[in-house]
Amino acid sequence: MTKIEISYSAVPRGLVGTRPKKIRLNEPCRFFSKDPGTLIVEFLNDSPLKTGKEIKGDVDFVAEKQGSFRFKCKFTSTDGREIVLGDPDDPNSKGDGGELEVGT
Repeated sequence: MTKIEISYSAVPRGLVGTRPKKIRLNEPCRFFSKDPGTLIVEFLNDSPLKTGKEIKGDVDFVAEKQGSFRFKCKFTSTDGREIVLGDPDDPNSKGDGGELEVGT
């Protein structure tokens, strides 16, 4: 299983490590964060998922479509504050979110 780390405290904010993150088609994956709070990842245009565009942190998923998929991240901190990374429609968004590249 591939684990994909997302962080609002890292520099740059969002996807940690090599960008885009390369994963294989039909490979089990999981988004996670070491930052406190809850995480939701939402794909911006197309999605590699069979259905839907959102994935909660610490939940397994399988990428079922090939291609490049940009995403934004929404954290809700333990004190209830919302931190959004990589949302092109939100002027208060910070960071870059990230991108998955799904190949064979």
